[in-house]
Amino acid sequence: PIMILGVTSTTLSLPEVQDYVTTRLQQKISEISGVGEVSLSGGNKKAYRVRVNVPKATSLGIDLDTLRTTIGNVNVNSPTGSFNGKKLNRTIHIDSQISSTDQLLNQVVGWSDTSQGPVRLRDIATVVE
Repeated sequence: PIMILGVTSTTLSLPEVQDYVTTRLQQKISEISGVGEVSLSGGNKKAYRVRVNVPKATSLGIDLDTLRTTIGNVNVNSPTGSFNGKKLNRTIHIDSQISSTDQLLNQVVGWSDTSQGPVRLRDIATVVE
């Protein structure tokens, strides 16, 4: 069986509705016995444009493929496990989705032999929402 829900609000903004559905409703529905998957669609999702200073990234040993993979790996919201007891079953979610340009700019994207430390995205790129 497939169930489709539409969620709207007269008091919350679209981003607030999306946040509620993503952080609360999706998890609650996924905890119902027999539910195999909960997927979300619609709405407006934040998008970030990352403009990389390629010569600087290269000089610090950061290649574009690694950078793309690293950014993709820090921006996830997925079930990470479950708790199954006699009277209670819970799916455990960790939401590590990026919610601001500052948060994205502060992500460690690699380590540099040249600078002897972490390379943050802000060191090699600009980000526009």
